Amino acid sequence: IRASLHIALLCFVPLVAAIVFSFIPKGNKASFLRLGNGYGWIVRLLGLVLCAGLWVLGVFGLKLLGTGRDSAYSVMRSSYSDTDTTSDRIGILPTGALEAASLFFDIRQDTEEPKFVVTETPKPEALDPAVKTPADQGESIDSGAEVPAETAPSFYMNPDFDFAALAESTDQKDVKDLCEYFGALSPVTTNEYTGLFKDYNLIMICAESFSTYGIHPDLTPTLWDMAGNGIVLDNFYNSFPNTTTNGEFSFVAGLWPDVSRSAKLGSSVGSFAQSAARYMPYAPGVLFEKAGYDTYAYHNYKGYYYRRKYTYPNLGYRNLKFMDEGMKFTTSWPSSDLEMFEQSVDDYLKNDKPFHAYYMTFSGHGPYTDANCIYRQNIDEVTAMTEGLYKVSYTLGYYCGELELERAVTYLKTRLEEEGKLDKTVIVIVGDHYPYYLMKGAVREIVGGTMPDENFEKFKSTCIVYCGGIKEPIHVDEYCCNVDILPTLYNLFDIPFDSRLLPGTDVFSDGVHCARLYNGSFLTKFLKYDKPHGKVYYLDDYGSDEVMPENYLEIMQDYTESKYAASLTMMETDFFRLLYENSGYLTPEEAEAELARQEKTKKQLESGR
Repeated sequence: IRASLHIALLCFVPLVAAIVFSFIPKGNKASFLRLGNGYGWIVRLLGLVLCAGLWVLGVFGLKLLGTGRDSAYSVMRSSYSDTDTTSDRIGILPTGALEAASLFFDIRQDTEEPKFVVTETPKPEALDPAVKTPADQGESIDSGAEVPAETAPSFYMNPDFDFAALAESTDQKDVKDLCEYFGALSPVTTNEYTGLFKDYNLIMICAESFSTYGIHPDLTPTLWDMAGNGIVLDNFYNSFPNTTTNGEFSFVAGLWPDVSRSAKLGSSVGSFAQSAARYMPYAPGVLFEKAGYDTYAYHNYKGYYYRRKYTYPNLGYRNLKFMDEGMKFTTSWPSSDLEMFEQSVDDYLKNDKPFHAYYMTFSGHGPYTDANCIYRQNIDEVTAMTEGLYKVSYTLGYYCGELELERAVTYLKTRLEEEGKLDKTVIVIVGDHYPYYLMKGAVREIVGGTMPDENFEKFKSTCIVYCGGIKEPIHVDEYCCNVDILPTLYNLFDIPFDSRLLPGTDVFSDGVHCARLYNGSFLTKFLKYDKPHGKVYYLDDYGSDEVMPENYLEIMQDYTESKYAASLTMMETDFFRLLYENSGYLTPEEAEAELARQEKTKKQLESGR
């Protein structure tokens, strides 16, 4: 607030001016104390009518400027538009009115376009044609040559899922639409990396504000080494600019969170918390527990915050610890990542069974000033280690938080090595969002100049997939983002799942690869699509042996928009529960018990505790 006070004060200038001018007399001194300079109600009413008229004309004016997918009119009409994009295109006041209408009256405007569009796989013309959907799991690819049965790749799909039967059994249009959509999609196949980490341990770390900016060869040597080894995703983009639980939801649920301006946050604070009252069989805790793993989840703040004490168990984590619920910390906002790891690793390292542990860290949280206790704890060390390299206080403050994460991960690696488990454990570290507390001056100092394209490049980040048993790094140049992590891990660990039901793509597969951002923008090897501004930038460095498919932009727009809409609709309809019940994985009694659990959880979510 202090840093932005001069900007905030400008917002009050019109209000102060209106008050001052309302008391300035105009000819008749008797009107000096008459609010509004004596203007009659007719004049005031005329002003209101003109205001309303201009508003209506503005809406129709947008339509005259075009109604295409990238038009301001389309942004205004679509309930899937995010707040940032809507306010950029039509202004803050109209956006506020639209959000108020959605929140208080459930009024939602949508374009006439269908929610889900099944497109042909947009592969380059020089590559093999799209793989045909198999009649059943395990059928080989039709490549024109006979493939030996023992080497034929199998498909990541579940033959028990009968989408047509589910569509027949329901009257819900959204469920019918989802069934038609998923039933028409092609699953991805296994590949040469399938099962690379089969039966290994897995530790997933969603690190507060972690990004490429926070990795420094001298300040964070452990993170630096891990980022350059294991599986290196050279074109990974963190999709989210802020709000912890959006990135956390995409990481541990593998679905897109609702970031539209019509999102119903309520007191249950977003898709991540709301998922506690949904059936979530594809969460990593659930699937790894099914594979025989013990599951653990930790967070170094209160369990009720963002309702994690309800969400984590529903995602399959059976052993939980939070601040004051199994762990104690010397600081509270933010608390120490190192202290969290020190109080948790023995839980699973002393167990002989394979384990999957999940962490949500906290030390990297802003503000990056002396108001932050981690800043005060580490600033002298960070300043000494950087030896005057950085001058901006926010830069040093950011590294104070990353230093605490470095200590935590170093401690984790040391303990794994002591127990002889480092070579059989995979550590995945991804940021929940871009470090939005960093001021632009700090970003310029870290990157060494002005960022060439902030609309995209600030989202380019690092996803660490490290295993001590991999001696040479495996580089992947496919464009990818948060939702691609889970299907990639399921492939690497050979965990059965249906790839049609997750919006992300295994980075090693023959599926569609792109990095989608929260606002609908995306990057592929052929182009960058800037949705908020309706601009396209074509790239020319993807190789001379490949040709961009015809209508590629439109195909990818349909593809990404459908994936996002499907994720939101799955959560709204509790689609997984309906599908599992219809497929025989839930008995009527189990389905009834699940509904009762959901109703109880909804009340707990609303209570805030």
